[in-house]
Amino acid sequence: TSKGGDLGFQERGNLVRDFEEAAFKLEVGQTSGIIKTEFGYHIIKLLDRRGEKIRPQHILVRVPVTEADEKHTVQFLDSLRTAILEGKISFADAAKRFSEDETSSDKGGNLGWFEIGQLQVEEFRSAAESLKKGEISQPIKTQFGYHLVRLNKRREPRPLSLEKDWEQISSYAMNMKRGKEFEKWVQEIQKDLYVKTML
Repeated sequence: TSKGGDLGFQERGNLVRDFEEAAFKLEVGQTSGIIKTEFGYHIIKLLDRRGEKIRPQHILVRVPVTEADEKHTVQFLDSLRTAILEGKISFADAAKRFSEDETSSDKGGNLGWFEIGQLQVEEFRSAAESLKKGEISQPIKTQFGYHLVRLNKRREPRPLSLEKDWEQISSYAMNMKRGKEFEKWVQEIQKDLYVKTML
């Protein structure tokens, strides 16, 4: 980037987990080993630290995915789906063992309750609309990778209440806060980006 990989000052929670854990362990001036995240491979240097904020600089190398990689992934998910349907492994155990989604794998892949209209990933929304309770989708490709989706339960819409829906309301509030922080970060980096529009 034009900033030489300088990400500016960051608080905990602003960066992906593996990157953040490695960056916060560094001393000022120290450089990390190779760190793998969902974005690729990074080398991180810590430029500065101010209290609970750090200023990391990084080099990112993305690894391209080949057709053979995608074919192998789909075959693996097909065989995993078959094993789940045959009762050889539970969906939750499969998610804990194989899922690369750090936010849900320890919960057995459970994403919690969603209103179908609020599912922002179109492929998840289509799965939620078409699956019956207990059904598992075929491998689904999204911008984040490949997924198996199981519909655990479906319930009719009703007004939210603090007594019955505290966890969901809390999740909405946290997602809104994350969204605002992400938007703020995007606005910060946009100041240093040149955008050319071609008509």
